[in-house]
Amino acid sequence: MAKRRRVHGPDAPVVDLDRALAEKTQVSANIGQDVIVTTADRLRISLLKYQEGLLTKRQWIAPTSIFLALVTTLAAAKFQDFILDAPTWRALYILLALLSIGWLFRTIYRSIKYRKCSPEQFINDIKA
Repeated sequence: MAKRRRVHGPDAPVVDLDRALAEKTQVSANIGQDVIVTTADRLRISLLKYQEGLLTKRQWIAPTSIFLALVTTLAAAKFQDFILDAPTWRALYILLALLSIGWLFRTIYRSIKYRKCSPEQFINDIKA
């Protein structure tokens, strides 16, 4: 076993280890717990509400994409007679664009309705 050499003399650093540790150490304790007792059907209903709230946050993407595709087609296309007359094709695209904008408004409304969907809201819903 190798011998340890001690540093002695005026150049040796003096360290008060207890004081250094006490000044630099921070202790945090997070041991409090909330226990929630509920029924399975109440938990199921709350989970379904929470899931619906999460899903509505992204449902605006599809109607927006479809609406933009239809509007750009209406702006850029010169409709030809193919199976249906050209004015019929144009009317069909206008109708589909109106339906997609209605769908978009519905998803925006639902998104606003469920904007408070958060884990904290879910827990509060179970506690209530």
